[in-house]
Amino acid sequence: NFTNIASLTPVSTTTVISAGSGVDCNGDGSFVVIGARNSGAGSSGAFFIYARTLITTWALQGAAITPTDITTNMRVGQSVAMSRDGQHVLIGATGNTITAGGFYYYTRNDTITTSLTQVATRITATGLTSIVTANLGTAIAISGNGLVAAVGAPNDDINGGSVFIFTRSGSTWTQQMGIRRSAAAAGFIQYTGNVVTNAQFGASLALNHDGSTLAVGGPNDTNTNAAAGRVWVYFINTTTSTWSSSNAPSQQIIAPTTTATQNCGFSVRLCNNARNLYIGAPVNTSGTNTGFLYHYRRAYGTNNFV
Repeated sequence: NFTNIASLTPVSTTTVISAGSGVDCNGDGSFVVIGARNSGAGSSGAFFIYARTLITTWALQGAAITPTDITTNMRVGQSVAMSRDGQHVLIGATGNTITAGGFYYYTRNDTITTSLTQVATRITATGLTSIVTANLGTAIAISGNGLVAAVGAPNDDINGGSVFIFTRSGSTWTQQMGIRRSAAAAGFIQYTGNVVTNAQFGASLALNHDGSTLAVGGPNDTNTNAAAGRVWVYFINTTTSTWSSSNAPSQQIIAPTTTATQNCGFSVRLCNNARNLYIGAPVNTSGTNTGFLYHYRRAYGTNNFV
């Protein structure tokens, strides 16, 4: 059984900061990053770092952290991701009506301190079809080894949604592939499955430790009922680092309880070895909205989750 041992409430100069808009931790749970997308003037956003000093004691590491190029309504901290060793931190920022969304890359200065250094200004994606309304950075995931990242833009492509995959060499992140609903173009592969345009593919994302398995949630996708939701699973060859149209999804998962407006894929999570996949579906039609959590396990010797 899990017992609540702490409630972390960051201090901000603004009343409504939406702390917890994004949350992630390192492998042993000694560091946690918390996004606060509405912190600062005009919902510019921020994020906070906590370190666990004792088993039940957490300490805030400095003040709110904001990028050097932050602007109003950037929603910095909408999503956050931390590598397993805690050395690499990605912060999603969905952008405003002028500036496209994207993400920021921070590194820890060493293995002892918790201070972070911003490595570059906002990193954006090439190939967005709806630059200022795509909400790139709504969801973000980093592989446990810190070498692969996936960034979701669920309102891109007329709300069909897009996902962009980056790989890191040293301190540089390079876009490798995009996935979207509309016809594939250079550098993109096409996902299928929805019969409506507002699937919001990329609203949730998960990567395993080496970045070889990617799960993508589309909570508004239509299968047998409206907004029942769907999850796509991709397997990627990280040995050759090749990203091509042959990387079609190996599996599309529809919740076994196919009720309307279930929003299956609202959240997704993969374990480090990609043997277990967890899917959140927060809505149902009973009127209680108690929601579901689905657990899928990868069948031995295959790439299919059952």
